[in-house]
Amino acid sequence: MVIVRKPDRCQLELAVPLDITTYGIPASVTSGAIAASLSSILFGWLSDGSVAAGKGRRKWVAGGLLATATSYALIDAASTPGAIIVATIVFQTA
Repeated sequence: MVIVRKPDRCQLELAVPLDITTYGIPASVTSGAIAASLSSILFGWLSDGSVAAGKGRRKWVAGGLLATATSYALIDAASTPGAIIVATIVFQTA
């Protein structure tokens, strides 16, 4: 990831250049933080319930690994600011 500073705008270059000055970075950071906060509470609660039922956490770990791998693919394929926001939410939820 490279941030290129130009006099009139800032671009984030992943696979393709994106103009992110409008809403990309602030929206991505904010939505990612909200997703991480809520998903930590939710998946921690669900995981604790699995342990209490005697099932363990291995399925949760495997699901998190799959979700993380999927989020990396989404980040790589993101070509619009909206796609970056969605990929950030998926990553933070994983």
